[in-house]
Amino acid sequence: MKGKSNIQIQGVGFLLTITGLLKILWNKLFPELFGTKKITYWQSVMLYLICKALFDFRYNIKDSFNFGNNTINGDKSEKKEEKNSCCEAEEKESEVENEIEIEVKEEEENNAPEVSNNSEVEKEDEISKKA
Repeated sequence: MKGKSNIQIQGVGFLLTITGLLKILWNKLFPELFGTKKITYWQSVMLYLICKALFDFRYNIKDSFNFGNNTINGDKSEKKEEKNSCCEAEEKESEVENEIEIEVKEEEENNAPEVSNNSEVEKEDEISKKA
C-alpha cells in the first residue's frame, strides 16, 4: 500500500511542478510577445491538461498521472512482451541469414574447379614443349 501512495504523491508533485513552471513561463513570455493576459495557477493546470490530451498520443490522462497499479504493471509487461517478440524475430532473421551463407559457401565449394598441386610441373612441361 505504501508504494502505491508514494507513486500517487510523486504524480501530484509532478503535476504541481509542471503547471507552476507553465504559469511562470506563460506570464513572462506571452504578455510581452503576444499581448495576452497573465494566467492564474488553475488556468495553467487546465492548459496543461488540454495540451496533454491533444498532443500526448502514447497515454491517456489517467496513465500520465499514474493512477492505479494496473497501468504501471501493464505497461511494463507489454514492453517486455514487445521486446521478446522483437528479439525472436531478429533471431529468426539471423538464423535464416546464417543458413543462406552456409548454402552459398557449400555451392561455391562444390562448383569451384579443383586445383592441382602439379600446376607448376604442368607449366614447366608447357614451356619445354614451346622451346
